[in-house]
Amino acid sequence: MTNVIDQKRVFINRDFQTRGEAIDFLVENLVEENIVSDRKTFLSALQDREIEVSTYIGHYVAIPHAMSSVVSEPTVSVLRLSKDIDYNADGDQVHLIFMLAIPESGGKEHLAILSRLARKLMHKEIRAKLENSKTEKEIVDTLTS
Repeated sequence: MTNVIDQKRVFINRDFQTRGEAIDFLVENLVEENIVSDRKTFLSALQDREIEVSTYIGHYVAIPHAMSSVVSEPTVSVLRLSKDIDYNADGDQVHLIFMLAIPESGGKEHLAILSRLARKLMHKEIRAKLENSKTEKEIVDTLTS
């Protein structure tokens, strides 16, 4: 995970009203970082994935993810919200969002990153550290240790 997560893509205590606003913010950051070359195409890929099955995994955590030709390198963005938001039609609330952006050719890497992240997030102690982290570096260190 150390090669796919960077403090520049970790955001703490941000305030958004909807899932769409939160995802738009994360995608816009990747566009500004030149990791995503076409905002609309990548947003569409994320939405298509969400339609298949919700990326909410429980414990106030969601992992939206997509592979796309407009992604230049595998990347994980992290957003810790200042207050919970509705994430899907089932009314699931989310406080932590981990967005994966993977190049279209990165199928195996996509599954490996998603699997490692999901396994970490199943541990209550890891989620507590992420919730209580004061800095972006602490979040990165928790996810990469």
